[in-house]
Amino acid sequence: MYFTDMVYRHLTQTKVYNWMVSPQKRRKIIDIARKIIIISIWCIHANPSDRPSISKAIEMLEGSLELLPVSPNPASSSPIASPRNFEIISPSGTFTNS
Repeated sequence: MYFTDMVYRHLTQTKVYNWMVSPQKRRKIIDIARKIIIISIWCIHANPSDRPSISKAIEMLEGSLELLPVSPNPASSSPIASPRNFEIISPSGTFTNS
């Protein structure tokens, strides 16, 4: 299991604070942690068009937690990328696959 899978599972079950912040912490700290995780999950999508811009991410950080939509799970919605074009540079020369 990947870390992002675990985080996403806890986030969607609203149990993120149970393993991330002790129960003695104030609600504000729990809300900040949840907000950061929600935004982080938006930012790690494989497809750049699915990620928020930096200005949008900042706007999300400054905004209300209640208005933040939870992202689809990036691990399940992203196809496994296979390199189509790559270049290997070695001491003996360069190999390109295009």
